[in-house]
Amino acid sequence: MPMKSLLICFCAMLLCCSALVSTMVGERKSKVQDDADAAKVNSRYDPKKDVTEVEFRQLPLKGNDTQRILLSVSASYKGQKPKRPEDVIFIVSVLSQQSYRYPDVMAMQVLIEGKKAGDVVMINLDKRRAEEDYLETIGTRMKYDLFQRLLKASSAELHLANLTLPIEAAHLAKLRELDAMLR
Repeated sequence: MPMKSLLICFCAMLLCCSALVSTMVGERKSKVQDDADAAKVNSRYDPKKDVTEVEFRQLPLKGNDTQRILLSVSASYKGQKPKRPEDVIFIVSVLSQQSYRYPDVMAMQVLIEGKKAGDVVMINLDKRRAEEDYLETIGTRMKYDLFQRLLKASSAELHLANLTLPIEAAHLAKLRELDAMLR
């Protein structure tokens, strides 16, 4: 094959590969945004209890190769007029392939802008099989002041035992959306 034909083939392959890589990067960014969009923030008023609950459920977080992580967050206030809650309920659902991994009680470190903002006691509320996976439902009541600090962050992480959960921009936007419905 002449050198000119090889050069043309090489250039065509290079263009195809660069287009594929840029498409994959774009898909990754849009996947995080799509996941955040899928976890819709809902507000529900219960007239019997005179309580309004604001929540989103099962927002995917980046886990690791053997675990899938889902975040659910809720807060409630008395009546229908939005009021600042005392705390916000964080539920982390961990689906593991091999086994249960977390103790009944543990500390979760909240890092904001790379600095430790506080520890939150997490309780392993439920352990059960979910088809082939092991599901652990781990929850806490985070003080609203710490939640507010988390909302102001441009970067944040949650450290739970051996798991680091980066809170990306789309996740922070979803938390801010929930908070906006509380005021």
